[in-house]
Amino acid sequence: MPDFTVRPYEGGSDSNSLEAAFRIYLTSSSLTQCGLKNGELCILKDASGKPVYGFAWLYKSPNANNAKPIAKVTESFKNFYGLSFQEKVSIEKGADGRIHADTVYLRSTDISERGSLLEDFADLEQALFCIHILLFAASSACSPYTIDVVSKIKSRKRQLQIHAIEPAATSSTLYKVDHRTKIVLDTPGDVNSLVEECPQIVLKAAPKPDFATIGGLEQQLDILTKSISRMIDDNKTKTNWTRPPKCRRGAGILLHGPEGTGKTMTIQGLAAAFGPHVFEISPATLGTTAKDAHAKLKEIFAKAEQVQPSLVTIDHWETVFGDAESARRDLLDSLASRLRALKGERTLVVAAARSLQAVDKSLRSYDTFSKVIEIPVPDARARGSILKSILDTTKQDPLCERIGERTHGYVGRDLVELCIVALEKAEERVDAAPPSEPIPDTDQPPAHISTDILTEQDFTSALHEVRPSAMKEVFLETPKVRWEDIGGAEAVKEAMYKVTVRPYKYPALIKHLSLTPQKGILLYGPPGCSKTLTAQAVASSAGLNFLAVKGAELLNMYVGESERAIRALFTRARAASPSVIFFDEIDAIAASSRNNNIHTPGLNVVTTLLNEMDGIETLSNVLVIAATNAPEALDPALLRPGRIDTILYVGPPTTPARREIFTLRNRRRELEQDVDVDVLAERTEGCSGAEVVRICDVAAEEAAAEWEGGEKGEMPRVGMRHFEKALGDVPRMITADMRRRYEEWAPGGVSKLL
Repeated sequence: MPDFTVRPYEGGSDSNSLEAAFRIYLTSSSLTQCGLKNGELCILKDASGKPVYGFAWLYKSPNANNAKPIAKVTESFKNFYGLSFQEKVSIEKGADGRIHADTVYLRSTDISERGSLLEDFADLEQALFCIHILLFAASSACSPYTIDVVSKIKSRKRQLQIHAIEPAATSSTLYKVDHRTKIVLDTPGDVNSLVEECPQIVLKAAPKPDFATIGGLEQQLDILTKSISRMIDDNKTKTNWTRPPKCRRGAGILLHGPEGTGKTMTIQGLAAAFGPHVFEISPATLGTTAKDAHAKLKEIFAKAEQVQPSLVTIDHWETVFGDAESARRDLLDSLASRLRALKGERTLVVAAARSLQAVDKSLRSYDTFSKVIEIPVPDARARGSILKSILDTTKQDPLCERIGERTHGYVGRDLVELCIVALEKAEERVDAAPPSEPIPDTDQPPAHISTDILTEQDFTSALHEVRPSAMKEVFLETPKVRWEDIGGAEAVKEAMYKVTVRPYKYPALIKHLSLTPQKGILLYGPPGCSKTLTAQAVASSAGLNFLAVKGAELLNMYVGESERAIRALFTRARAASPSVIFFDEIDAIAASSRNNNIHTPGLNVVTTLLNEMDGIETLSNVLVIAATNAPEALDPALLRPGRIDTILYVGPPTTPARREIFTLRNRRRELEQDVDVDVLAERTEGCSGAEVVRICDVAAEEAAAEWEGGEKGEMPRVGMRHFEKALGDVPRMITADMRRRYEEWAPGGVSKLL
């Protein structure tokens, strides 16, 4: 090994930091000669053979051709180890012989400032955490040594001195700092010290974010925290085994999910944990020109590497880099190369995107964004947790759980808006109520409204105004049709209950029996037999998000647009799940291409529909209800189990059903005593439900015409003579042949319910 001449390191401001204090700066050729890599621990020996420890660090010498081996060190390094400039030393790779620091004691250099450190930080734990970042970044500590602590809150620098380290050792001892090291402020025997407020705080090796204000993402946040710990801890395991360089993961974590699910809040929680070492990549920081963007990107990563452990955030990926189709290719390549260069470093990059497809595939690999975490639309349990977090309550509030079960498809942002509107409803209700006791005359400012006054009715009123984000683009009012409004069709009602109510009312039962919720129901039959009315009743009674579309509305003359519309519809339904998609006149988009008598929309349209219902991507918590008057025209592939699981024949109403329809339709009309509903039900054999309703309306119109042409006395009543006239005027549209054709149709391999 060559002898190195010790020279002073004339670096920038970083030469005064604890992290740079124990670096031994060598050229690239010197590192190679010693068998060292940048950042590795090495042993330096002077003429006496006394070993001291330092970290080999690469620097670019302006005199690269200088044959003399030079080792540059800081003034702190020279003084601590008692070296002198110009003396000869040897440098070699060796085992880590540093003593582990169990406890590091620090105190302010100015006695008058003792205890005032808390003024610059949110609490003692945050102050200790910032100190630990400085020590862990250097992975070493010595006593005595003075460090500078800067608060991000007040941007004020305070000097703290490391005055003792346990276990005690001789002078000029370099200690090793890791996740087991305790950080203690002031002397341990001082009863007035800050230790009394928070004794023996053990700080983790990696920043530990506080996600207490984020509800419903426990599983995702746990994965995120563990990933940060593995990446920031220099890719080491709990046994202190260092991963081989080729087995180290990339420094990026990608969060993706719909808007309003909590991606930005998660990044903000991370940023608060990293303190001042956070760097943001956004349109504002990158500038307007490509040249500025490349320069700023390089500058951001350079600064982040200087103050490790550090965090680089990229929120709203689509805004910064565009989507996959309009991405800034050159900028993405630059980002990818910088992510790969961070492998093994203690700089973390966290990005958030609405869609995983918006991020180029080249960036979704083990050496760039190595961890991809989905932030999904919350389920009922998660929504209850989010509501408790929003309302700042930790008690087991059954109201939050009940509202969580009713807010299908709502994301965190929607639930915040819902709580705001519900509180406004509660304020209006309280203001309108007479005061139960006089308001005291006091100068104290009024307290904010307590969430204890919220009732379920307040949330119910708010639900009429606040819609899920995924449904805000769908201008569709949920139909106010109840099952009681539909006469007869008991078999259809029972089948719909099994599919739309039972799986969500008794999820434990479904799981116990290993049942898979059905994906699709086909309603077929003659026109006017309440197929559409049945779907409307499902939407209003089941409490599911409802998307209705006529098949013909999805067709577009431009190539690929019909397929795009179908995919967008299912994407929206998945985002708002559990939800119902109702296809009226589905034969317009799902007709078989083998039927020469019927115009078909095209093979690609049918294929897209089939893939969305049962393709590679699972259709979960989305029910498809389809209605058609032409079942024989449908593609057989649509009718197999797994896509359409149940086929219901909705035929003309029976005699009891027609009697019920007559009663329901005329319940708000005054009838004469001679009206016999049983007779009317018998005389309308073969009529559809729509025709029965029309007969009732025509009879009422006849009564109105008779009153108008008479003396115009009392308001008229509808009599049997008016119904007799209506029975003759309303034509019958369902013939015996039509009815027989529907009843005899049976798709191969699929049972139907009559």
